Order: sequence, then structure tokens, then C-alpha cells
Amino acid sequence: MDARADDSHVLRTSLELDILNGITCVTDVGENTAEVDRLCGHLCKGDYGQVLKTAAARNILGTDRDVPARQPYPDFLSRQVQEYLSNTGDDTACDTPLDRELCVLQTGIACLQMFVQSNWTGPPVGGNQTDILPQAYRQEQKDLLETVGQALTCDGESVYPLCSNLLYFLAARTLLMDNYHHLTHCQTASWWGLRCVWVHQQLMEESRLPSLQKLALKYIQDVTEKLSWSTVTAKEEVLFSDSCRWLQVLYQLEAGYTCLHYYQYKAAQEHFSTAAKLARLQVELTGAMGKRTRFQRGDKPQLVLQVCREGDFQLEQPEKGDAPTPKDVALDDDTLLNQMKLTDPDQVEAADLSSVEQALVLGLCINRKINNPKDKLTEEEVLAYVYYLLGQPRDWSVQTAALLLRSRGEKESSRKVERSMMQLQSLVDQYKSSTPSAHVRLSQLYSVALPPRWIMERELAQVLISLGAVSSALDVFLRLHMWEDAITCYQQLGRYQKAEQLIRDQLAVQETPTLLCLLGDVTGEKQHYEKAWELSNHRSARAQRSLGWVNFKEEKFSEAITCFEKSVEINGLQNSVWFALGCAGMSAQRYDVSARGFSRCVIIDYDNFEAWNNLATSYIRMNQKQKAFRALQESLRCNFEHWKIWENYLVVCTDIGEFEELVAAYHRMLDLKDKHADVPVLEVLVDAVSQDLQDNSGRPASRLRGKAVELFGRLTSKVTSNAQIWRLYARLHGDGHSEDAQENEKALQCLQKAHRCSTQTSGWDREPASAGEVMDQALLLAQAAMAVSKRKTNSTEAIQTLSAAKMALRQVGTKVRQGHTDAMTGQVQEDLAGRLADVDQTLATIQDLIDSLRS
Repeated sequence: MDARADDSHVLRTSLELDILNGITCVTDVGENTAEVDRLCGHLCKGDYGQVLKTAAARNILGTDRDVPARQPYPDFLSRQVQEYLSNTGDDTACDTPLDRELCVLQTGIACLQMFVQSNWTGPPVGGNQTDILPQAYRQEQKDLLETVGQALTCDGESVYPLCSNLLYFLAARTLLMDNYHHLTHCQTASWWGLRCVWVHQQLMEESRLPSLQKLALKYIQDVTEKLSWSTVTAKEEVLFSDSCRWLQVLYQLEAGYTCLHYYQYKAAQEHFSTAAKLARLQVELTGAMGKRTRFQRGDKPQLVLQVCREGDFQLEQPEKGDAPTPKDVALDDDTLLNQMKLTDPDQVEAADLSSVEQALVLGLCINRKINNPKDKLTEEEVLAYVYYLLGQPRDWSVQTAALLLRSRGEKESSRKVERSMMQLQSLVDQYKSSTPSAHVRLSQLYSVALPPRWIMERELAQVLISLGAVSSALDVFLRLHMWEDAITCYQQLGRYQKAEQLIRDQLAVQETPTLLCLLGDVTGEKQHYEKAWELSNHRSARAQRSLGWVNFKEEKFSEAITCFEKSVEINGLQNSVWFALGCAGMSAQRYDVSARGFSRCVIIDYDNFEAWNNLATSYIRMNQKQKAFRALQESLRCNFEHWKIWENYLVVCTDIGEFEELVAAYHRMLDLKDKHADVPVLEVLVDAVSQDLQDNSGRPASRLRGKAVELFGRLTSKVTSNAQIWRLYARLHGDGHSEDAQENEKALQCLQKAHRCSTQTSGWDREPASAGEVMDQALLLAQAAMAVSKRKTNSTEAIQTLSAAKMALRQVGTKVRQGHTDAMTGQVQEDLAGRLADVDQTLATIQDLIDSLRS
């Protein structure tokens, strides 16, 4: 490529950045302006409709072509784009392949932005979407719209039926995604492809589709490779200069949100962290004294956000001037303040952030919220981020996202739920407002991942339900054709027949797999799901999922497994279905199936502690205890407070010989359950330490003796009446046969407490089994007492020790004889007679020792 061509490439790359910036130096878009620059000028001003009226756009879209509507419109459009890119002689305004590719890119962007304006931001788009079509296709408008919906169906799932101007999105998808591989000279084509995928995903009835995930990750990889400094060439340098660093921040945010949506939490964390590094912002939560209520007398610590820049660095960003931002509805409460009042507002540094920096703070907040457990502290942390952003209203999209986040957090509060409802209503109403312009609203839309307007309206209706306004919520759901939510409202109102009639009325208009599944939900009849499965040509994951649940409830677990497997084969991102498959596998005792279900579940959502725990159970049943051990470790990483997981972990550690982990797990069980007594586990631990067995890693268990003694000391301070635990504690000290005199004393004390616990148990002397155990324990106590007495230098202390053992032994013998001597023969039962003989002999031995000490 010669120098002139290099310069042209740099200029065109700069033009692509102008489009992303929304600011351009192209001010004259008259007749003499190059076509590619004319498109750019209209785009950067937000005149998306004007872009589609240019000669280049009409040529690309085939608007003026006189062709019969014989082939599906998407096929026609793809062919039209390829013809436009391959023919360079019929349009002198775009005489280079690069210019033609840029015209295709900009036409696709204009279609995408018009669609997003129609369904996300407003104001409503004027004109008719069919104006971009050739005349022949306009004449078949009804069939065309059905074709559009079918063309956008993905993984058996259809788009939301009330999307406005869906034809614009079909055109955008065809240009930006289906023909992406033809835009080889466009540096930002993959970025716009990613945005297109994100929009497509928001339109689908299923929240996550594997085909779209695959495309999204591909585009992220492509953009990331372009952002790698090692691949930058001289002609691309303009894309990566410091003056465009803020664009890199925007991309990292968009990629981060995409990864979060598809459960790629680790990748999302990397994207958000990279964005913070690029912006050189330090964002952290801190405390400050202040008040939250009107009548609060003393100041109390409050959680606030502190944002500061590293050094003197400031992210350069071309601002578009001040514009109206969404209304922040005030909190009208007689107790709570509208926002916290800090004692010293200057105590917390509040940097004046650009709109991109605010979007970054919002992204860090949402990433933190998703990656932390849902609890009160997390909600307080989110509010700290939100209040910081609301204190600097600058960008329409950022403020809308912040207010939406606050509304979601406040809907659970009885004092704030009304403000939540009013704020959501205000956000919904702003769609119809003429100010600010669509250009301003769209500037940061993708970097804050705003939901489409029908989702906001749905959230508003859900808040209305929490306020008791079920009928008002029902009206919203009916208007939005959200039939499943409408059915729920009818059921809450007790109008069950109306719920069924609603679905049957819609089926009379058009049968769809979704409606048939809803009818099955209402009636509980399987045939509706089966009909939906057939109607979808065996592509409805929803139908098989519902069939699976019906079979599961009927305890037909094999049939449920078959249905769930068919469902995840179509859409492998259904986390709840993988979990259900695991549960069905466990119920059917098909543990290979349950292990597969739960393992896929944790691959999708790594922080699902229940799935990890159930996966461990499956491995235990398959006798793969090492895998179970690792699965339980992951489960505990996700939820450190669940005692049942710790109990399972304790058992598995015992089984595989992870004795050090066993001790730590038992301590944790005592933290969670104050008096947890698991004698079999403790017995294994004591045997391992006493016999110096090797653990799972081949290390001697005797090295854990000190930790084991510490554990028993803590346990016996809480559980004082369990004779078995005291006996194990004595064994840990050597049962009185240690070379260490202190150890023998401790063992004797433990045996005495064990004996006391045993004999204080009511009825111990009535059953032969329990009577025999107590005699064995008394004999062990006597043996320990004799061993201890021999080491005592003071004869008086030795006599006292022996006398206490003698008394305990005699009382046990007397009790057993009284309860188990046959009145007719005067004989003791055979199974106890031998032990009584041992008791008598030991008593005689103790008496001899006492006599010898006294003489």
C-alpha cells in the first residue's frame, strides 16, 4: 500500500472514530460532499433517517431496485450488499473498496440506532420502516413482517412480538453481522457487531441463547485483538492513541456487561478491571459520619463512595454539551431523608467525572452486585454508588441506569417502594418526551446496558403488584402482550377461568409454541406442551422444559430426564434446566446423569453453591469421593455460612483422610451450630492421630495431635454430657498409659467425666448392652487410675485416686447385679457374668494397692 493509500486508511479510521464519538468535523453535507463523509455527518448529528435517504444507503438496501419479491428479503439484502461491495464502477462517490465498506457499515449503524431509538430510548421514530424496501416488498407487507420475525428467530426462540420497527433491526443485522466478514477494512465493524448481538439478545423471549453467546464472544475476541498493542500497525495507530483512550473504556464496559449476561464472571471482572486501569480511577467504599433520618440526633457512620484519579491523569473525552437528564423523584417520607446528610461533606473526595467515567463507576457497581451474595450490606453498597452518580447528573443514559438501579433496590422497602414506583413511571414516560434528542440519549446507551422500554414497564407493573394494585399491573401486562405475567395476575385475583380464556383467545388469532406452553401451564395438561413441541418442529426448549417439570412432579423421573435433555440440547444456557436434570438424575438414582447436570450448571453459573453441593453428593454416590471433596470446597467458596455443606464436607474429609481439613471443618461447624456432636467423625480423627495413620497426602496424622486436642477442648466446653466424646478425648491423651504424667492425669479426668455422664443416664443398668458398656468404661477408668497412682510420689494422693476409682467400680458392679441377677437361680446373665468377674478382680487389685500404700 502506497503512502497516499495509508493516509486514506488513517482518515477513514478517524471517520469511524467520529461515528463512535458522535462528533465530527464534517459540517457540510451538501451535494459536493463525498458520500461516505455525508453519511458520517448525518450519523454524528443523530440524523439516522437522513442516512437512509442518501444514494449510497438506498443503493445498499436496494430501495430503488425494481425487482420481484421472489426471494426472502434477508437473502435479497445480503445479495444486494455483496453486489454493492463488488461493483466499484457504478458509483463515483464511493470509488474505493474501503469507502464502500464504510458506507455499508454506516448504513447498518443508522438502521441499528433507529431501531434502538424506537425500542430503548425514544423519542418515537417518525416515518415508515418499509420506506427502505423495494416497491415489490412493500406491497407484500403482511407476509414480509412475518418473514422478518422468522428471520430473527434464534435457537427456536422468537423475538418479542411488540418490537417497533423490527425491519430496521433485520437490516442492521444483515449488514453488521451476516456480512461482517466482508467489512475487512473497517476497524470498528466487530464492535458494532457486538452491539448488534447485544440488542438481538434483549429481544428474545429466552434471556440467554447459545448461538448469540457464541457470536458475542467471537466479536469480543476480534475487538480485543485489535486493542492489543502488539498487533497495532502504523495505519491503525489513530485507533489506539491516548486521545481515544475513553473509547477503549467504553468497549471494556460493553464487553464486561456481555460477559456478565452469559455467566462469564471471570472474563467480566477482567474487562471491568481493565476499564478502571485505562481510566486510572480508584473507586472504593469508605465511611463518613452523617444522618439518614429527619429526627436523628447524633451522627452515625454511613457508607459512602470515594472516587479519585491517579495523579493528574484525566480521561480525555469530547463532551456534547449539557442536555436534560431524567427526573430524579424525591423521597416523600416523614422519617427518612431524601439522601443522607454528611456531617462534613468535604470529608469524602468527589471527583468531577466525565460521562464515560460515570459509566465506569456504574459498571463497577453492577459487577460488584452480581458477584456478591444478595444481602443488606450489598444493597447498601449499591446505594452508595448510585447516590454518588445521582449527585453529578451529566449523561442521560447513565442517569437513567442509575435511577433504574435505585428503583430496583427500593422496591423491597416499605418506606421507599412508592418512590420506586413513581421513579419507574417517570423513566417509562420519558420515552415520549421530545428532549433530549435521540443522539444525546444513545451516546452511552451500550456502555450502561439499559433494558428495552417494555422491560422497564414490566418492572413498573411488578412494583404495582407489590403495592396491591394487581388490576393496574394486569392492564400493563395485557397491553404489553406479556401473557404469562397476566396469567399470574388473574390467578392472584382469583379469576382462574379468565386466565385460561385469555390464552385460548390468543390461540384463536395465531397458534404459537409459547402460547400453547402457557395453556399447558394454566390447565396442567401435557398435550399442550406436546403440541407446542410439534408446532415448533422440535425446536422449542420451553415445551420440553415444561414437559420435564410435569413429569418430575408426577415422579416420572426417567421421562423427566429425557425431556430436560432435549431442552438443553436446544439451549445449553438454561441453568435452571441443568439443575433440574441433576435433581431428576438423583431422584432416579442415575448419578451419572445428576453429575452431568450439576457439573454443567456450575460451568454456567460458577457461584451456585447448591449445584456444587449436589454435585458432590452425586460423586459420593458414585464412590468418587476425591471429586466430591473438590466440589464441596467450591460450594463452600460460594457459601461459607451454610452448615449443611460444612457437614457434608466434614464427612467427605473423614472418608478420604483429609484430617487437617476435618479439624478445620469441625471448628466451622461449631461456629455455625454451637453444640455439634459427630462421634463417628471424631472417632476416625482420634484413631488416625493415636495410630499415626497417613492422611490423603501421605503425611503422618500424629502431627495434628495438638490441633485435635484443641478441637476436643473447644467441643467439650460446649457439649459436656456426651460420654463417648469424653472417652475419645481420654484416648487422645493416651487413656492413662502415656509416658507423660500430665497426659495421664488429663486422660483420667476425661474418663471420670465420661463415667459420670454414662451413669447419670436414666436406665443405663436395665439393658444388658448399655450395662456392659458402662462396666467396660469403669474398668478402663480403674486401669487409668492405677497407672496414675503408680506415678504419684504422694501416697495420700495415690490412695485418693484409687479410692475414687474403687467407689465408681463398686457402684457399677452393684447396680448390674441388682438388675440382672435371676431371682430363682441367683445367677447373673451369661453375657454380663464375665465382665462382673473382671470388676471383682480389679476391685481386689485396687484394694491390694491401697493396702500396700497404707502399710
